[in-house]
This record gives sequence, C-alpha cells and structure tokens, in this order.
Amino acid sequence: MHKRLDERAPPKKNEVSKAMQRKEHENTPAAVADTAGWRIEDGKNPIRSSVLERPFDDIRVFEYRLGASQGTRVPSQETPSYLGLAYVISGGETCRTGDSQISIKPGDILTWDSGTSQNFDVSQQIHKIALTVPDYRLSGTLQKRSCSNVYIDQNSEVGTLLSGYLKGFVTLLDRQISAASMEMTLDFVLRGLAMISPAPTENILLGRIFQHIDANLHDPDLSPKTIAEANSISLRYLQTLFSHEKITVATEIWNRRLDRSRQTLATHAENKKIFDVALDCGFKDISHFNRTFKRKYGVTPGMYRHRCFETHNNEI
Repeated sequence: MHKRLDERAPPKKNEVSKAMQRKEHENTPAAVADTAGWRIEDGKNPIRSSVLERPFDDIRVFEYRLGASQGTRVPSQETPSYLGLAYVISGGETCRTGDSQISIKPGDILTWDSGTSQNFDVSQQIHKIALTVPDYRLSGTLQKRSCSNVYIDQNSEVGTLLSGYLKGFVTLLDRQISAASMEMTLDFVLRGLAMISPAPTENILLGRIFQHIDANLHDPDLSPKTIAEANSISLRYLQTLFSHEKITVATEIWNRRLDRSRQTLATHAENKKIFDVALDCGFKDISHFNRTFKRKYGVTPGMYRHRCFETHNNEI
C-alpha cells in the first residue's frame, strides 16, 4: 500500500512540468528507494519514501522524503557519470565514503561522485533535494575530482550563499521552471563549488592546456612534449595532471583530433575532401585516419559523411 508523505495540496496541472514524476514507496528491506541509485540495505520495518523527479534536459532534480533507514548508493552502469549535490531541507543523515564520515543537517550541502559508493544512515525522516550534473557540463576550470565528496556547512561563506539560493529554488519545484532559470541555477551552483575547489591553480592550468590542444590540432607534431613546453611546465608534471583525469595526454590529443574531424565531416559533408579533413585535424596518413575513425565511431569517414549528407537532404 502506498502512503503519501507530502501532505501539501497537490499543485494544479498547468503548474507542473509534464516531465515531472512522483514516485512513492513503502519499501521492504533491499528494495530500491528511487531512480538515482540509492538502495535500502536493511531495516526491520517498511520504509516510507516519496521521490519527485524533474528532468531538465540533461540535468535532473530529485526531491526526497525518506523515513528512517540505512543503505548505500551504488554506481550505476546505465546512468552517465555525473556530479551529485544534495541540499538538506529538514531532518538529517550520516554519510560515509571510504574512511570519511560526515553528518549533515538542515541547510547543509554535500556533493558526491556517481562513480563512488556511499553509505547513508537516516535516523529520522529527511527531506532534501538533489541535483545530478553530467560530467560534460562541468566547466573547464572546475574539475570533478576537486569538488566531489565535499561537505559545505550552511554557516560558511559559500554555504550561506548556496543554501540561501537553493532554499528559494525548492519553492519552485511544483511550478514550471524555465530552461533559462535552470541554467542560471546550474551556473550559480558551479561557481559556488569553484570557490571551495581545493586545487584551483591546477584546474585553471588544465583549462589552458585544453585550449592549447584545441588551437593546435592541425599540427601533426602536437605532442605531450610540445604541450608541456608551450605551458612552461615539465613533461612529468603534465602527465601527473592528466593522471588525475584518468587519461593519457596522447589519448586526449587523438580523441580531440577525431572529434574535430567528425564535426567537420558533419558540417561540411558535401564540399570538403576527406583527405583535407584529415590534414586539418593533424593526421599525416589518410589510412591511419580511416582506421582510427572507424575504430572510434564504427564507420569510415566516407560512410559518416554520406549519412550526414543524406540526413541534411531529408531535412530540406
């Protein structure tokens, strides 16, 4: 039997996005509590929960009301990697990630990495909202590793600003929220996280390095060595920076070359030779370009260009 935890009058239909989904549960142990990867681990009594999900393009907002329980959030293979941010409205819980444990209370904020397991212990009913932001939406100067698993006390400078903003955001959940308002919210939250990022200098340097790579993809001699020299750092330090991103410098270069070539083929499908596309993206050998492109995208550059050309003609 489902029970409503939210006793407020339901919003009028024209005030609620069609994408909004409310899911209510009375869970038995080991039941899935919601769609964001949280799983009930144990508990002798049924656990009441209410989950309101609001997708905004690639950003998802969840409003949780969860009864006393214990459990874990496990990484999902089906959901793209994301940065999560939770804001506590009422109640509280204790969260454990590895050897780190933190208790959060009303007004506090906690971030997490979707690829990391986290245990939770709710001693009494908690009401909170959570935002999940895909990795690719993080700005160039805000790296995920620097703002994941961070606790922000509501009484800190950043905590006061973010908590105040999110408190107002909560009041809009039962209304139509415009895409512009959601983008403004995301920008404000990411700027706040950037203020507490423990490694701002490295993040800025990485952003500059990525810009240098993009500006020099046409150069076939672009390499980790030339990138290090252009940014006045040692090759070893450059490799250390990229090890935090879990990718090698060389792999990043080739990925960006291929992505640039794919974009060029899609936007200049009918009037640019494949050989010229390869040269513009730093490939010296057309055979190598064909092989690596097919390995990454499953089709040859010629087939990809033909598909884009057909799609363009069908849309006219």
